[in-house]
Amino acid sequence: MNNKTTDRIISILYSLSATAILLGAFFKIQHYPNGNLLLWGGFIIGTMVSIFDTLRLKKIIKTLEERLSKGETQKPGNAKTYSPSQNTTPTPITVKTTYLGDLRTENIHLQSGSKIITDAPTDNRGKGEAFSPTDMLATALANCIMTIMGIKAMDNGIDLVGTEIEITKIMASGPRRVAEVVMEFNFPKKEYTAEEKRLIESVAGISPVPLSVHPDLKQTVVFNW
Repeated sequence: MNNKTTDRIISILYSLSATAILLGAFFKIQHYPNGNLLLWGGFIIGTMVSIFDTLRLKKIIKTLEERLSKGETQKPGNAKTYSPSQNTTPTPITVKTTYLGDLRTENIHLQSGSKIITDAPTDNRGKGEAFSPTDMLATALANCIMTIMGIKAMDNGIDLVGTEIEITKIMASGPRRVAEVVMEFNFPKKEYTAEEKRLIESVAGISPVPLSVHPDLKQTVVFNW
């Protein structure tokens, strides 16, 4: 049972306890039967829930203390970060990003020095003069698939040079997010065999970026040979 479900059950039991106590008090005042039963029942339920909740919170605190002692912290959204320790080699920084104002960022790939500018789109208070962050997400999906297919092609002597990808990003609201990315791969008009096509298509679903995004993001891949 996860913490949210447990919290909900505890909240319901506390409410039942308070309701029983209030009803018991009312029954006693009005000299209705079973007033004492309701009062004691409410007190007993409240006491048991309080003891259980206290033990649960102590366990959570102990777990957090153990994580902190190991240099691990938990952020909202289930995103974990790990503080570097003396016994680990820090991972090199990949990209350095600078916010330029007006919803624009400059991103430098430190290994190569390549630079990418992002803008918020025009429908979200931006200038739309460069890739938006969600454009980059859709582009990364398609490019990652193309890269993995390219590796498979190189290993098997298949020429994919000239392949073009048409990428369509479909947004949704509540919250604002990318709901679907449609990636249409248009391969060069060459005499590919059925086995070559099968080899290339077989790796499309095991690319790192598609495997890293949220499962609710619909990924539609079309192959045009």
